[in-house]
Amino acid sequence: MEGQAALDKSLEFIRGQAALMRKSLDADGRLLVATKYASTMLSELRTQQYSPKQYYELYIACFDALSQLGSYLREDHKNHHLADIYEIVQYTGHVVPRLYLMITVGTAYMSIPNAPVKDILTDLLEMCRGVQHPLRGLFIRYYLGQRTREHLPSVENAPSGKGTLSDSIKFVITNFIEMNKLWVRYQHQGHSREWQKRLNERKELQIIVGSNLVRLAQLDGITSTVFAERILPQILEQVVQCRDVLAQEYLLDVLVMAFPAEYHLETLEQYLAASERLNPQTALYKILKLSIDRLIRHLKDSNLAEQFSQLSLMENSNDLENAEGKSKTQTPNAKSTSGSASETHESKAGGKVEPDQLEGPDRAEAPDQTEEPDQTEEPDHTEEPDQTEELDQTEELDQTEELDQTEKPDQPAKAESTKNSSDAVDKLQEAKVDDEKTDEPNGELSEQTLTEIQELEKLQTVWGSVYATYWKFIAQLKSRLSLHGRANIAQSLIKLVLLVRPNETQFVNDLLLFVIGENEVKSEQATPEPKPKEESNSPSFAAPYKTEQEPVQEAIVSLLNTLLDTLPVFIVLSYPHFHTLLKSQDSSMQQTIANHVLKVVLSQGATVTDMAAANKLFELFGLVIKAGDTEQLDLAELVHLLRGSTAESNVQLLKLALQSFKQGGVKVIQRTYPSLVFSALTVLRQYPDSNRSELLKFINKAIYDLGAIGGLAETAFRLYVLSGSISDQLGAQEASYEFFVEAFTLYEEQISDSRAQYQALCVLISYLRSTTGFSFENYDTLASRCTLYGQKLLKKPDQCRAAYLSANLWWVPELESKRNDTKLLDALQRAFSVADAYMDTPVSIGLFVELLDRYLYFYDRGSKLVTAEHINRLIEHINKELENNNEESEINEPKSHFERTLDYIRSQVDSEPRFSEIHT
Repeated sequence: MEGQAALDKSLEFIRGQAALMRKSLDADGRLLVATKYASTMLSELRTQQYSPKQYYELYIACFDALSQLGSYLREDHKNHHLADIYEIVQYTGHVVPRLYLMITVGTAYMSIPNAPVKDILTDLLEMCRGVQHPLRGLFIRYYLGQRTREHLPSVENAPSGKGTLSDSIKFVITNFIEMNKLWVRYQHQGHSREWQKRLNERKELQIIVGSNLVRLAQLDGITSTVFAERILPQILEQVVQCRDVLAQEYLLDVLVMAFPAEYHLETLEQYLAASERLNPQTALYKILKLSIDRLIRHLKDSNLAEQFSQLSLMENSNDLENAEGKSKTQTPNAKSTSGSASETHESKAGGKVEPDQLEGPDRAEAPDQTEEPDQTEEPDHTEEPDQTEELDQTEELDQTEELDQTEKPDQPAKAESTKNSSDAVDKLQEAKVDDEKTDEPNGELSEQTLTEIQELEKLQTVWGSVYATYWKFIAQLKSRLSLHGRANIAQSLIKLVLLVRPNETQFVNDLLLFVIGENEVKSEQATPEPKPKEESNSPSFAAPYKTEQEPVQEAIVSLLNTLLDTLPVFIVLSYPHFHTLLKSQDSSMQQTIANHVLKVVLSQGATVTDMAAANKLFELFGLVIKAGDTEQLDLAELVHLLRGSTAESNVQLLKLALQSFKQGGVKVIQRTYPSLVFSALTVLRQYPDSNRSELLKFINKAIYDLGAIGGLAETAFRLYVLSGSISDQLGAQEASYEFFVEAFTLYEEQISDSRAQYQALCVLISYLRSTTGFSFENYDTLASRCTLYGQKLLKKPDQCRAAYLSANLWWVPELESKRNDTKLLDALQRAFSVADAYMDTPVSIGLFVELLDRYLYFYDRGSKLVTAEHINRLIEHINKELENNNEESEINEPKSHFERTLDYIRSQVDSEPRFSEIHT
C-alpha cells in the first residue's frame, strides 16, 4: 500500500507539472519555461523504488506530456530554432531528464527539412550511454526507439547528412544491443534470494527489448540479402554472447516471428549454427520447434502446402508423367516427375530414408543412437506474462500486434515463381477436367504449363532440403535434447515434411527411433537403475531457471496423435517404433492414445482386411477394452470394419475380435457381441456358397455367451430367432432349426417376466411364419410349441392375443404346406373363449374387435373353415356386449374400432361378393 501511495503521489506531481508546461506553451509560447517544467516532471523518472509495472505508469504519464511538447516544437519550429533548443536542453542538471528532453527535441528537429538526421541519431545514441541503471536505461532507450521510428532513413543513397538505410540498421541494432545488456544486467542486481523476483520482473520488461527487432523488421528496404548479411549475424552474435537463458529464448522467438519466413528459409543454417552455441541451460527444443512451426505456418498461409499436395496427388496417379510423355514440345532435359505413391510405399515402414528421397543427409549422419540418453532436464521458463496487464497500454507501445504485421513479400523472383507454380497446378487440373469431357483418353499440356510445374517441383525440393538441415543438426546435438524436447521437435518435423512431400512417410519411423533412442529400444523391457540426484553446495545462478518436471507424457501423446491425425492409421501402426514409444508410457497414457487410435480408425473408415493388422489393432485396444464403458460403442462400431477377402478370413477376424472383447467383461460383451453376430450374418449372406459351418458355429457361440449373462436373455433370444430366419433363407435348414430350438430353450429357462414373454412370443411367431425351408415335422413341432407358450401366458389379454397371432402359423397363403384350416379355427376359437372369460368388459370388447379383424383377414384370404357365419356370430356378440355396457367413456376406443371395421366390410361388398354374406 505504501508503494501504491507513493506512486499515486508521483503521478499527481507529474500531471501538475505537465499542466504547467502546457500552460506555458499555450499562453505566450514561453518554451524555455515549459522545458523547465518538463525537466522537473521528468525528475520523477530518476527513482528506483518502483517495480517495472509501476515505473511504466510513470513513463506513460511523462510520454503523453512530452508528446505535446514535441508537437509544439514541430509546429512552431520557425519561431524557435530547434538546433539551439537541442543545445540548450543539454544543460539540464540531471542526466535522465536531460536525455528525455534531448530525444524529444532531437526527434522534432529530425522531422524538419534538411535536418542532419544521421548526426542527431548518432549523438542521441551516444548520449544514452550515460544511463547504465538497468530500469532507467531500458526505458530511456525504449523512448528513443519510439520517438525515432517515424524518422529513420530507408534509402541507400541519400544526401549527405540525411542518413541511409544502413545508418538506420546500425542505429536500431546498436540500441537493441545496449538494451539487451541492460536487461541481462537487471537479473544480477541485489541479493541472490531475490533471483526469481527479478526474473519475473525481467519477463515484464522483455517486450520493450523485443520492440527493437520488430522495428528493424518494419524498416522499408529490408531484403533477404540485407537480412542475411547485415542484420541476422549481429543479432545472433549478441544473443549468443549474452549467455542469458531468458534473453536467448525470448529474443530468438521475436526474431523468428518478426521477419518473413522466406528470410528464415534462406538463413536457416546461420540460425541453427547460432542455436548450437546457446547456453546449455536454454531449452534448445523450443528454439528449434519455434522456427519449424514458423515455416509450417508460412507453407499454409502462402498456399504452398496445398500446391505440394496437389502435385503429390498427380504423382500418385501418374497424370503428370503421362502428360509429359505425350507433350510434343517437351524438352529433352525436362525433369521427370517424382516416384509414385506405390513406389514410395514399397519399402517397409521401418525402412531408412534414402538421401534422394527427401534431399536429406546421408544416413551416416543420422543421429547416433548409441549415445547415452540425456541426463539433464531442460529448463522451461519462457512463459510470457500478459502483456496487456504489464507494459502494453498505449497504441504506440503495442508490440504484440507489431509482431504479426511485419510479414514482407519475398524477392520478386521468388514471388513470381510461387505464382507461376500455383497457375501451373490450376492449369493442370483444368486440363484433366477437359480430358474427362472429351473422347480422348488423355489431354496434352503446353510446354509453358510443364515448365511451371517443374518450377514447383524445384521449389518442393528446396523445402524438402529443410528437413535434411534440421535432421543433421539434431543428430549432432541429440545429447542436449531431453525426451520431452525430442518429442516436440519430431512432432514439428513430421508436420513440415508431410506438408512438403505427403507421399514420403518412411522417415517417420526414424524420427520415432530418434525420440526414444536406440538404448531405450534395446532395454525397454529391462528395469532401469535409479539415477542418483546431483547435489551441489555451491550457489548456482542457473538454478532459478529450472522448472518443474517437463510434461514428457503430454509431449509424446501429442506426437503420436499428430501421426494419427496426419497419416493413414494403418501406416502409423506399421511402424515398429510407434509401439515401442507407446509401451514406454504408463497405462493411463496408453489408454488415452489407444482411444484416439480407435476414434481415428472409425473416422477414417479404415477397413481391416488381414490378421496382421487386426492383431496390432486389438493388441493396442486391449486397455480400451478393459477400461470401462466409455468407449464400448466405438468398439462395437469397429466390428463392422473387419472385412476379410474370404469367408474363412472373415471368420478368423471375428474370432479374434470375440476373444479380445471377452477380456473386457460383461459390459463390453453386452455392447459388442451383438455387433459380432450381425457382422457374421452379413458375411453369411455375402458368401452363401462357402463352407458355412464355421460361421454358424461362431454365431451360435457368440449368442450363447451373450445369453449366459444375466439380464441379456432377451437380446440373445432375438439374435437366435434372427439367425434362424437368415439361415432358413440361405437354405441351411438344420442350422435354422437349431437356432430356433435355442431360442425356445432360452425362452423357457430365462425369460420369466410376463410382458417380456408376450413380446418374445410375438417376435418368435413373426419370424417362424416367414420361414420356408422347414420340413412338415419340424415346422409343426415349432408352431405347436408357440401355441402352447401362448396358452401359458399369465395375463388373459396376452393369452387371447397370442392365440389369434399363433393362428398365423397355421395359415400362410403363399405356402400350401402351411395351411391347416382346422388348427387355424381352433386357435381363433380359443382366443374367443379366453376373451369371453375375461371379467373386464371394456377390455373384453376390445379383444373381440381385434379378433374380428383376424377373422376377416383369414376369411378374405380364403380359409374354408372361417365362414361368414363365424363372423356374423362374433359381430352379434360384440353388439350385445356394447348394448349391455353403460360405461361409455371406457368403451369409446373399442367401439370406434368396431365401427371402422364394419365400414371396411361394407366397402368390400362391391369388389368381393363374399362380404355381402356378412351382416353389418
